[in-house]
Amino acid sequence: MVNPSTRLFLAVVYTLAVAACVAALRQTAEVPLLGLLLFVTLSFLSDSLAVDVPLAAMTSVTFSVLLAAMVLFGPTVAIAAAVVTGANWQDLKARVPIHKIAYNSAQASLAVYVAAFAYSIFGGQYGSGWSFPHSLLPTLAASVAFLATNMLLLSGVIALSEKISPFSVLKADFLPYFGNNLALVVLAVLMIKVFLTVGPAGLILLVAPLLVARQTLQVYVKLKEAYQGTVRSLVAAIEAKDAYTKGHSERVADYSERIARQIGLAEEEIEKLKIAALLHDLGKIGIQRRILSKSDKLSADEYRLMREHPELAAGILRNVDFLEEVIPTIYHHHEHVDGTGYVKRLRGDEIPLTARILAVADAYDAMTSARPYRPPLSEQAAAGELLSCCGSQFDRKIVQALLDAICVYPERGVDPGVAEGQLTILEETT
Repeated sequence: MVNPSTRLFLAVVYTLAVAACVAALRQTAEVPLLGLLLFVTLSFLSDSLAVDVPLAAMTSVTFSVLLAAMVLFGPTVAIAAAVVTGANWQDLKARVPIHKIAYNSAQASLAVYVAAFAYSIFGGQYGSGWSFPHSLLPTLAASVAFLATNMLLLSGVIALSEKISPFSVLKADFLPYFGNNLALVVLAVLMIKVFLTVGPAGLILLVAPLLVARQTLQVYVKLKEAYQGTVRSLVAAIEAKDAYTKGHSERVADYSERIARQIGLAEEEIEKLKIAALLHDLGKIGIQRRILSKSDKLSADEYRLMREHPELAAGILRNVDFLEEVIPTIYHHHEHVDGTGYVKRLRGDEIPLTARILAVADAYDAMTSARPYRPPLSEQAAAGELLSCCGSQFDRKIVQALLDAICVYPERGVDPGVAEGQLTILEETT
């Protein structure tokens, strides 16, 4: 059921979209039927051939088509083409609810109108008035306006529906792909140039390379799905050996991602870090089950065997080519910044940044989770333990980033812990 805030937001967007359509029609002396038919068809086909991309909804060249339509024929034709995107073949086949189709059409139409306004403000000329390179600035302004409007409207409705911060939706689901989408301006410019030089038939010449590009993207997506399937299989193997790692690995991946975003790590590095976090206990597959499930304190020999799990994990992952990049993070996540950790007794910045992040995330979740030999610590107590280990076991910047990201801080006046006690907790649980 749609909540009142979302319903109001939808009503505003629908109203603005209708107003944009009316305004565009009033600005158009005559609708070019050939251009309308051509770009409505291209828009429908491009959106119907969109490719599902992990971590984003879908990707297609529809943006390029709409931008070219707007520059060549003005906002009316582009808005008509935008309306069609809401009811592409994939959505119709999947029986997407009518209100979602209507919203997609409305937000795309509104984004086109805002783009046309920006284009005019920067002195852009429609049709044959467009020239290269003189019209690049207004074209780029229109592109930024379109993408920004599109992202804001989509993140807004998602945030209201899910009752989460729109900024978090923007940051996680849209901003990482803004640059990639902006790159499609090149394709739009190519379409405009071909149309003005060769005519409508010239756009057909672009169909073949676009289909090849789509096929290449599909192959890439399938390879990435296979990659993720391999990771899921490895995680399942860990969980089968040690049930404790099931929720632990997922939570550590979440904490690691929060820390990484808090300190501004690049999106590509965040994805690698998340995989490393999911697999950081992979080496425990080689540890005896009786040691993993032991309810008492580990003996010196058992603890020595447990400390081998980063090396065992590295040995397993060296046989998986596309996972080699996560090995350093996993191999070094038990190093201490003062050089007293393992496996290589690295210190400070010698330890990879992602390994320092994983170490903090791992320790925090270990302390706040129940184990057979002790109850969980409160979030505030765990925060105190982490802070008291800064400079010896953990990087202070990383610890602070985690606490800021999850908004957890030690209680005032509470002793964060005695060094010997805290190290016992942290070492035995990670």
